[in-house]
Amino acid sequence: MPETLTPLNVALDHHQAGRLDQAEAAYRGIIEAHPGHAEALHYLGVLLHQLGQHESAAGLLDRVLVLSPGSAACWSNRGLVAAALGDAPFAVDCHERALLIDPSFANAANNLGVALQQVGREGEALDAYRRAIALQPGFIDARTNLGATLARLRRHEDALAVYREALERDAANASAHFGAGNALRELGHLDDAIQSLQRAVELAPGHFESRVNLGTTLGLRGRFVEAEAQYRHALTLRDDPQIHVCVGATLGARGRFHDEEAHYRRALTLDPDHADAQHNLALLHLRSGEFAKGWALYEKRWQASKYARIEVPGIVEWKGEPIAGRKLLLVGEQGHGDQLHFVRYATVLEQMGATVDALVPRNIAELVGGARGVNRVLIEKPQQGYDF
Repeated sequence: MPETLTPLNVALDHHQAGRLDQAEAAYRGIIEAHPGHAEALHYLGVLLHQLGQHESAAGLLDRVLVLSPGSAACWSNRGLVAAALGDAPFAVDCHERALLIDPSFANAANNLGVALQQVGREGEALDAYRRAIALQPGFIDARTNLGATLARLRRHEDALAVYREALERDAANASAHFGAGNALRELGHLDDAIQSLQRAVELAPGHFESRVNLGTTLGLRGRFVEAEAQYRHALTLRDDPQIHVCVGATLGARGRFHDEEAHYRRALTLDPDHADAQHNLALLHLRSGEFAKGWALYEKRWQASKYARIEVPGIVEWKGEPIAGRKLLLVGEQGHGDQLHFVRYATVLEQMGATVDALVPRNIAELVGGARGVNRVLIEKPQQGYDF
């Protein structure tokens, strides 16, 4: 005779088949009849975590851990819930507890790596992922997590090697192709990067980041029409302000200046403070000769992703105050050509009564020192001695 299914087996069948409503009802029925049924409490907690009800899941799993403190699986799942609730330090504790109970628990080692990253312990995260792989060599998620962590540490050669090992075991793994493509791009192998990212897109057409990174890499290769197509596809997946900026940039790179503005405007509708959109719109105004609007908006450039502020600690930025009799530090910005082009305005500042010194890179210091209006040249940031 066939074996009779227990109520827990029925609930698990529903759960594994994705019939979550029936599974939840079945688990709750078991718990109502047996309030201390640890397995039902555990799996109901997992189900609620899957549904995004993390507080309720935490309460159930905590009950299980009182009943069965030696459950490695429950400790690991409690760590996942802690991470979802934003408590990464407790998540680390939970996964470490799971591994103390069961040192062969590869999934807990992988989850520990993720939690360690969230608290900034990247080196230990690498060790956790390597432990998971040693325990379970076919654990592809652990391999891709290891590769991603190496990439964040800018160890791109090492990351690429890990992704290639993952692809030897699973040639159709979209995450590994994505990671390999990103590593190849960072290493300057753009054509190979494009090939890997195209494969990632083929395997996971709805993966937003693969579309975006493929578009960016195509752009680096000057293939702007193809880049635009990838960005536009990404926008069908997510109406993202940064990607509108990217579409605009690909249009601008092809001289379609009248078409790019609409994308910067859309980005600013989605995020009124989007610095890259403001910056690109400023450049568009300047290119079009709309200098009043362009220069005003260009002051937002310090917030854009491609800029680092030129702040000099202890010296405030000049905002147009009277400068007769004041000392002004003119700070070099952007490329050498821009600095040489605009240093001529030192004369204007001198005519307004200011003493003007210039802070520039060493290799153009002598040239800038010969410009009219420049009193002296510095190559290191001063700490004091200037009004603006």
